[in-house]
Amino acid sequence: MDRVTEFLEIEFPNTEERAMLLGIATSPTDKTAKLVYADWLEDRSDPRGEYVRLLAEGKKLAPRGTKRLATLRKKCSPAWLSVIGELHTEFADIKTRAEPQGRRRPKFRATCDRGLWDIQYSCDLMSADGPLVSVLAFLARGDIAPVIRSIRLDVSGTASGFMVLELKLLTKAKTGFAYLEALEIQGMGVTIGDSAALFPYEEGGQLAKILALAPRLKSLIGPSAPNVAFCKGAGHPLEVLNVRAGAGTQNFIRNLSRSTRFPDLRELVYDDLDGDTFPDQGDWTPFGDFVAFLRSPAMAKVDKVQLTGIVATPAQIRELKKLRAKGLTVRRHPYAASAEDGADGEEYD
Repeated sequence: MDRVTEFLEIEFPNTEERAMLLGIATSPTDKTAKLVYADWLEDRSDPRGEYVRLLAEGKKLAPRGTKRLATLRKKCSPAWLSVIGELHTEFADIKTRAEPQGRRRPKFRATCDRGLWDIQYSCDLMSADGPLVSVLAFLARGDIAPVIRSIRLDVSGTASGFMVLELKLLTKAKTGFAYLEALEIQGMGVTIGDSAALFPYEEGGQLAKILALAPRLKSLIGPSAPNVAFCKGAGHPLEVLNVRAGAGTQNFIRNLSRSTRFPDLRELVYDDLDGDTFPDQGDWTPFGDFVAFLRSPAMAKVDKVQLTGIVATPAQIRELKKLRAKGLTVRRHPYAASAEDGADGEEYD
């Protein structure tokens, strides 16, 4: 079942109502469809009927009607408002705030599929901090978070060193991201962290909090390794996990190998040590942790594993390949190879 169908069946279990709502969603200017639905609601003493009837009046709506509409709106669910097209103005407003005039970036795009929204936002973390904060705060709003299907952020930092991206605003979504399917955060020179913390490059459990708020999340791509809290807790249906350790591994591979939280995990892409960092200057995963991971129950359903930037010898790579003959791609860190090892960064798959 696709995510939109699941959303509609859960939020609107009555098949007759669901059919009328889909008619309005696909033809938002059809006044007749709105009036038929309004009659149906009013026959059942549902106050939303008055709301839909007022909507159908459109430009003819008197000031008193506008005030009444605002009062009725407070009693309507975000899911219902989204399906009938009542959140489009909200997304248009945030797009204006997210894209300062005179700049090629940032760029904000929001598309709606029968009530669920897909968000794409690209920005420069240094020059667009204000707009980015506004976007994250908007997505965490109680009337917005429950109707978000995907969030894709392309956030660029600097070529020298990491910029800290804070996701604390997303973790404050009180209603949760009930239908969030994909969260992708990409960009060079960026790591998730807390700029006010003693160790700002450690993500500090922000990804674990988002995971708890998104019980149906299927795909997660992030520029930081989650800490141990991410691997603990109740079972989660995550299927695809793409992690770039960036400024710190957080013992992620070790923690994941000991976890039973993700029984449906089928794809793992993990980038260990940043390619521009020498092994003696950075935080990298011990080879033994990769061995334990490939032997662990966490690998039960995983059919694709891609490990890059790992500090290992060719002999150790061959040992990993013996543990998993299919579905494993390994690329050593470019500075891990010694003269007798052959070409830097050899790939084995």
